[in-house]
Amino acid sequence: MLAMAMALLLAVAGPAMAGCQAKGAATTQEGRTTNRGATNASAAGGPQVVIALRAWGNNYDGQLGDGTNGNKRTRPVEVVGLRGAKVEGLAAGQGHTLALKDDGSVWAWGSSEQGQLGNGTKTEGTKTLGINTPLKVKDLGGVELIATGVDFSFAGSK
Repeated sequence: MLAMAMALLLAVAGPAMAGCQAKGAATTQEGRTTNRGATNASAAGGPQVVIALRAWGNNYDGQLGDGTNGNKRTRPVEVVGLRGAKVEGLAAGQGHTLALKDDGSVWAWGSSEQGQLGNGTKTEGTKTLGINTPLKVKDLGGVELIATGVDFSFAGSK
């Protein structure tokens, strides 16, 4: 599928960082850079406190994080559990999403059919079985960089 499955919008208490996936440019599964010129957390003077993280579009696997699965959202809905968080980056795969908090923790939601959420489980079948709210990725800390592909995820640290 060539189109990204969702869109994200950040309302932050400082300079905008919409489109930020990490501390540099991010690449989609098609190999095109999607956030060139986006303001990242380090350029904006540090992590931004998320007033509200909102998402819309396809939600078949719960990748919008609003607590539901299987419905398309034509209007922005709030991602559950990230209000007031200090977010350094976001990454969106085809059916899953990652958030990087300033404490180095990674939060994931959406499809885990290929294990891309990093929670040790896989969802299988054609039903809407994704995780529909952000969950902390266990056994992972001190992360400084996140990225996603169609059905895989990356986390990096120094």
